[in-house]
Amino acid sequence: NKFSLTGNFINSYGKQGFINPVRRPKFVCQKKVSDYLPCTGCKGFFTRTYLHRHMKKCYKKSQETETKHAQANAFTLLHMSGETNFEDLKLKVFPHMQSDDITKIIMNDFLIKYYGQRYYRCHKEKHLINTVSQRMRELARFLKNLAK
Repeated sequence: NKFSLTGNFINSYGKQGFINPVRRPKFVCQKKVSDYLPCTGCKGFFTRTYLHRHMKKCYKKSQETETKHAQANAFTLLHMSGETNFEDLKLKVFPHMQSDDITKIIMNDFLIKYYGQRYYRCHKEKHLINTVSQRMRELARFLKNLAK
């Protein structure tokens, strides 16, 4: 049921270390919470490896064709679901970024996102999206080295 999946997403979003996945592996294995990502369509949690296959089925039901960047879009949804200030970054830049520790730092730091938003608004050409991403990643690496 789509409403219960959305409810699970809302309830699981604020709690660290707890999610209610839609599909669990049949065999017993040690999966971490970070191995699960939400579907952008139905908001259900699936493993990273299965997410792309699920999104094909999910978007086929809703007649949408955008299944590119499944993990990046899910990562963006998970970390920036409550923020409305950075819509340009959410829609244009973050779907093209690699989902790793550096991206987590970017999504959790207000100043880096603000810098990226300002940089993107000054350089709106499509070929500069990668440049915006690299500038933010550079700042996040600097912040990570300062924290050591």
